[in-house]
Amino acid sequence: MMNKGLKKGLKITGVTVAVILVFMLVLPFMFKDKVITIVKKEANEMLNAKLDFESLDISLFSHFPSASIELNGLTLSGIDDFENDTLVSAESIDVAVNVMSLFSDKGFDVNYVVLDKPSIKAVKLADGRVNWDIMKPDTADVEEEKTVEVEGESSFRLKLKNFKIADATIVYVDDSTHMQFYTDKLNLKLSGDMSADMTDIDSKLSCKDIYFAMGGISYLKQAEAINSWMN
Repeated sequence: MMNKGLKKGLKITGVTVAVILVFMLVLPFMFKDKVITIVKKEANEMLNAKLDFESLDISLFSHFPSASIELNGLTLSGIDDFENDTLVSAESIDVAVNVMSLFSDKGFDVNYVVLDKPSIKAVKLADGRVNWDIMKPDTADVEEEKTVEVEGESSFRLKLKNFKIADATIVYVDDSTHMQFYTDKLNLKLSGDMSADMTDIDSKLSCKDIYFAMGGISYLKQAEAINSWMN
């Protein structure tokens, strides 16, 4: 027969586990609005472009003990002459963030990033204008230099250990030189302490259906590339 002390101990343990699980389920919703606000705020402050996404989900289970932030249906579109061009899109972006950094107003510690089926379309017009020139002009160089010199002033910290791109598509069209480049199924894996000043980085890259043409002449068609190295 189980003694009363053991029964009571098991009951307390069960209640504690239940509370922790409920907390882990509820916590993501507490920070969801904060993350959405940060993402859109940072984008609007830095970019001359339209950033949009279908949904943003936060979970404490996917990459426990890190929190998982998943951005679905991301699109980054141009404005003015590039209004109809989508510079960047991605089916999903999965980011693992240190849970404790969610409680801080100084930014997030990012450990893991996965881009699933991203697409990049870079366009250069005949007059030299490019659709990736979307950063807003800096009107406060002096203030920026002061900010850089002060440690801990950045609104975003990056402590990246793993970075992965899965099934990416890259298109480059240059009307000024009549050059075209295309590649499909590009996969890239980087691992290592990318926040360190000096580190060893393991990298693997592969891509298919590489197409390259210039002046109406095709130099590459349905080519493949595979490479891996350590730096």
